[in-house]
Amino acid sequence: MSKSSLSPKRAFYRERYDNFFRFIDLCVKYGDNKPLETDLAGEDSAFGTGKAAMMVGQGAWVEADVLAIDDSIQIGFAGYPVTDNPAQSQIIGGSDQALRINKDSKNLQAVLDFVNWWYTSEYGQNWFCDVAGVIPPVTGAKVADMQIIKQGVELSAADGTAPLSICYSSDSYHQAKGEALQAYIGGSLTKDECCAQIEAKCVELDGTK
Repeated sequence: MSKSSLSPKRAFYRERYDNFFRFIDLCVKYGDNKPLETDLAGEDSAFGTGKAAMMVGQGAWVEADVLAIDDSIQIGFAGYPVTDNPAQSQIIGGSDQALRINKDSKNLQAVLDFVNWWYTSEYGQNWFCDVAGVIPPVTGAKVADMQIIKQGVELSAADGTAPLSICYSSDSYHQAKGEALQAYIGGSLTKDECCAQIEAKCVELDGTK
């Protein structure tokens, strides 16, 4: 079936399906010689020493380690390209982690007091900025003096942000997903086989809902 014969909704998803793997293919093509072996420390080193021009999928949390290698480096920050339309290349924003508090806890008030202190106190806001390297989750809070965060705020104001999609599942699912994508990068699975394997694991662990 050609793309032109798909419904607009299916064409929309097909484009992003194809472009997701196209993005992976480009990263592998122009990345280092061992894409399945390089860890974050290796990325920091390659970028900080000028052996790599770009890091993919990283944020403000890498800035301190990169500056420790070269404190004069100027870091640029850009959004994800999801189509060939530059206007749709946006930074992503949202919460990728969540705290859940048991409403029936015997220590409910103590927990709420701790979370409120963590989010609003000077110490807590400094922790988000200086330790976690992220934007604090409270509107109007202190923003870290980092190149990446400053550019992210500017890009968000100018072009908006795209939503951050998170799959909340078990560690087993994420492990299986990683293995399938590694197999694709290694050349033992096609993109359709890769997705079929991921979907099968999702149904096995989480059901069809």
